[in-house]
Amino acid sequence: MDVPRYHTALIVGAGPGLSASLARLCADAGMNVALAARNTEKLAELCADTNASAYACDARDAYAVAGLFDQVEARQGTPDLVVYNAAARVPGPVTDLDPGAVRLALEVSAFGAFLVAQQAAQGARRHRVHRRHRRRQGVRQFVMLRHGQVRPARAGSVAGA
Repeated sequence: MDVPRYHTALIVGAGPGLSASLARLCADAGMNVALAARNTEKLAELCADTNASAYACDARDAYAVAGLFDQVEARQGTPDLVVYNAAARVPGPVTDLDPGAVRLALEVSAFGAFLVAQQAAQGARRHRVHRRHRRRQGVRQFVMLRHGQVRPARAGSVAGA
C-alpha cells in the first residue's frame, strides 16, 4: 500500500492550541503550511516558528472561504490536508442562551465547516490527476455529523482530510 505524501496543509481556525501543534507537526514533516483565522495578528509567532503563511478568513462567509482556497492554491499549491478547527461556543442552560449567539456558534462550527469541506472537495476534484479512463483519484467526500463536525464519508476516501 502506498503511503500518500502530503505537500500543503491548510488549517482554518488556527490558534495557539491544537492548531499550533498540528502546524508544527506539518512543518516538521516538510509540508507547506497555511494558517487561516479572522485575526492573523495572533498567528505571527506561529508563522515564524513554522515558516507558515497567514491568511485572513471568516469561515462563515462563502466568498471569503472560496477566496482563501484561491489564495492558498496560487501561493502554496492545492492543500492535501485541510483541518477545520474554528469553533464558537455558547455555554449555559438552553433556557438562558441568547439566540443570536447560538446562531453565530452554529454558523462558525457547522456552516463554516461545510464551506471549507466543500472548497477542499472542489479543489481536489479540479487538481487530481485522472487516469486513462478518467477515473478520479483522491476526490474527497464529506458528510455532516452531529455537533457540527465534518467527517469523511468513507474511510480511505479522504486523502489527508
